[in-house]
Amino acid sequence: AILEHELGHGEFAASAAVQHHARWFWFNVLSPVARSQWQRFLTQRGYDTSQLQIVLGEMHAYLDHTHDTRLFRAEDLDLAPAALDAQRARYREGRVAAPALRHDPGYQLP
Repeated sequence: AILEHELGHGEFAASAAVQHHARWFWFNVLSPVARSQWQRFLTQRGYDTSQLQIVLGEMHAYLDHTHDTRLFRAEDLDLAPAALDAQRARYREGRVAAPALRHDPGYQLP
């Protein structure tokens, strides 16, 4: 379970598309309340939540790669299990539906 979570960090670090999607999800899908739940959870786990890249990487690893409830449960975010499942589904749907990234010279992600 820990290895699966850590592989999520590898995917996040290696893929600009995954980083872009996590940022988009954070600012465009999650409500301010949901963002504060993630911030609180990560702070309690000892993460430096002043660094957005760390928050986004952890959110990605927990949502998309951490299924073992011994490591991460809906209650950790003060959510019902169905609400966490919905958040995970929404995160994954956005990854599938995301438009292809442009690779034109000089293009930068917003």
